[in-house]
Amino acid sequence: MSSPAADDLYSRHADILCCPRCGGALTLDADRFVCAQCAQAYPSQDGIPSLFTPNEWSDAKEDVTQKIKAFYEENPFPNYDD
Repeated sequence: MSSPAADDLYSRHADILCCPRCGGALTLDADRFVCAQCAQAYPSQDGIPSLFTPNEWSDAKEDVTQKIKAFYEENPFPNYDD
């Protein structure tokens, strides 16, 4: 069962949410968002989809997605607790 916050976010912004992996439409499934095109699932926390997905470059570029995700999970901005 999805949360009221996720339901509200999805109902208000379904037309602008898309899969960062393939650009497909996202559907709300329980407490996660799922791409209707590639079936990639994205978790939702407090109704906010976490649309992180690793890049799949064929050359030697470094994918920094996980580093950036870890940084913001440890140091959320803005930090209202301080």
